[in-house]
Formats: sequence, structure tokens, C-alpha cells
Amino acid sequence: MLCVKVISTPDGGSQFAEIDIEQHAGPYAENVPPVFVSQPLPVEALVVVTMPADVSTTVLHPAPLRQVVVVLDGEFEIETSDGDRRTFSPGGFALFEDTTGRGHVTRVLRSPASFLAVPLADSTLRT
Repeated sequence: MLCVKVISTPDGGSQFAEIDIEQHAGPYAENVPPVFVSQPLPVEALVVVTMPADVSTTVLHPAPLRQVVVVLDGEFEIETSDGDRRTFSPGGFALFEDTTGRGHVTRVLRSPASFLAVPLADSTLRT
């Protein structure tokens, strides 16, 4: 399964990349036929973030932690420092690794806009 990620660049900026989350057929829950499952990813927390209506855009900012972000409602646009933009709707997710440098811009395209932020343990999903 492909996952978009936002990474820091050597010049202090940010850009989009992709990571392939490997999955294998196997059991996941009792009495459920085999499904495609990834390896467990150690996480540190789960945070729900809602952007208030008066915060429709941010300035360039780095991610506070290496984290997977999953959109719950609304619609977001992420712009990296190189000007590339991607739109994320409910169910969309991305790995944010731009914890240094200028970071990215977050725009709310449709409110209410909420997402889950799931900080990863330091050793997970590196490429």
C-alpha cells in the first residue's frame, strides 16, 4: 500500500515522497478470513486535532514529531516548500517526517476539518 510522506530536504525545505507499506496475507481477528496486514507500527500516542474555522491556512512549519496523519473530516491541502501541493480528504493519510527545516503549509479547503495525529516510535517506517 502506497503512503505519501512529507520529508525534509538537505536545503532546509520539504518535498513529497512515497513509501510502500508492505502487507502480507494473514489472520487479523478471530473468525475473519485472511486479510492483507502490515507489520505492527509502534506508536507513542494518538491525538485528535480540529482546525478552528478561523484557521484556514498556516505558514511554513515543520511537523512537531514523526507522525502519521489520517484525515477524519473536511479536506486539507498540504504544500511543501518546493511548491508541490496535495489534497487529502477523509480516509486519506500521510507520513510527516519534515521535523526540521522550514516544513510545509497546511490549508483547510473544507470545514470542519479534523485529523488523527499518530506519532511513531523513532524506528518505524524509515526508508
